[in-house]
Amino acid sequence: MVMGVGFVGAVMAAIVADTVDKNGQPTKFVIECSVQVPGVFGKIPLLNRGISPVKAEDPEVDPMIDRCVNKKKTLMATYTYEVLKLADIVVVDVQCDYIKEDLGNVRNGQTDMAALESSLGVIAENIPPSALVLIETTVAPELQSRLPTL
Repeated sequence: MVMGVGFVGAVMAAIVADTVDKNGQPTKFVIECSVQVPGVFGKIPLLNRGISPVKAEDPEVDPMIDRCVNKKKTLMATYTYEVLKLADIVVVDVQCDYIKEDLGNVRNGQTDMAALESSLGVIAENIPPSALVLIETTVAPELQSRLPTL
């Protein structure tokens, strides 16, 4: 399971969904999920048609997403949080921006963790107790204590 359909999440989901064993058979099925926010509403339908919801510099991303969705059938996306109940592993790839007000002072700024906190809350409410959760985003060390315990 990958939470997030942005630049990092879409590519991470496709890479995992594209893995094969020594005989060339798919080894993983990936469901990509997103917190329901206006900026991602169009990305889920695109991904489910095999169209990359992001424009990546790597020319392999678009064909990989198409291959995983339409040929291998190892990748899909949804807004439905209940799919988290099926997760063995959840990779969290959501926006966690550092907002700078003054570029000359590295101590002057704040981390916008709203999307990360919201995603972790949804994950915590839905995953099985044995699921592994990996956060793949930048989290300021002084703010890690604010994250909900899963």
